[in-house]
Amino acid sequence: MLLSDRVFGTERFKVFGAALDALDLPEKVALKLAYLESMKERPSQELPVDPYDAIKDFLIQRGDASGGVEWIGKFPVESRLSPRPRIGDERFLTCESFRDFLDQNGCLTYSKKLGSYLKDNVYPDRPIMVGVDHSLTGGVLRYLSEFNSDFNVVILDSHTDIIDFNIKHSLLNSPIENLTDNLPDIYECGSFMGFLLKENLIKPDRLWIIGTQDILSDNKALEAEQYIKRMQYWLRKGVNLVSKTDLIKGEIPKDIEGPTYISIDADIGSYSCVLACRFMDRIGINYADLKRILYSLSVLIRSKKILLIGLDFMEIDVHFLNEEVLGKSDRTLELLKIVFDELILPT
Repeated sequence: MLLSDRVFGTERFKVFGAALDALDLPEKVALKLAYLESMKERPSQELPVDPYDAIKDFLIQRGDASGGVEWIGKFPVESRLSPRPRIGDERFLTCESFRDFLDQNGCLTYSKKLGSYLKDNVYPDRPIMVGVDHSLTGGVLRYLSEFNSDFNVVILDSHTDIIDFNIKHSLLNSPIENLTDNLPDIYECGSFMGFLLKENLIKPDRLWIIGTQDILSDNKALEAEQYIKRMQYWLRKGVNLVSKTDLIKGEIPKDIEGPTYISIDADIGSYSCVLACRFMDRIGINYADLKRILYSLSVLIRSKKILLIGLDFMEIDVHFLNEEVLGKSDRTLELLKIVFDELILPT
């Protein structure tokens, strides 16, 4: 069977893990080192090593892990680049090491490797990815576009992931008068959508970024003229942007129809109901509103207005799954269960 002529695979879904986690932030590196110290002290601990294990175990406990999907395992990621590395990886766990990986476009390398993995392990079925670094979504979209680029991309995310890395780096680290375009163009979790648009792998008017808080942020750096200009360029090209404020007031736009890939960033609910998220720089949408939003997507899928050709749930921080902080409980796994019940396997 060929994925062509508007055919997007069989009706079967294959679920796989993709736990690339190479952030160079000091607190993230310290968290991995603390995990390894804990494992040395209590080696008998049974902890999920990544989000794939956690959600699979969560659904199995409820008898929900089989019907309609096949759990095929994990896209290979080096242990040192995973959320919970192995004992012995300590020498690799430095900010400098992760920074080198990012500067050398390691996320782009892994994104392209993911395309080969999908051809060997998922084709001709439809991909469901549970993972960490959002840049890997670009690998799935690149793979799908090889067969047919005429599909929607719906992303639920507090960030647009569309602005060049060098622009963001300059804005966040330099006075406005010192902005430069001379930094290398790096493919990473905050810029990958811009790469795909520039390569014409997805069509601007078929891209829907929903729930974003980038432009409406209180962070003045993100409101700088250069940033706004870059966003407006893509908006003029047809990219559809729905802010968090508008999403909470309304629902998923009903003019989305046809073959559609859905990508969910855990930060869409950060602080409000999701604590297991790598980036917690925004206050996301509360659990009740997120449930309503997911149900509105489900209605579009059940009514056949949207043909779900694949889905992912990314940027999950496995260290905080099901944890409680300052009276708030993480509900990431509950949201994932809704995603499986209502979007992937609607009855």
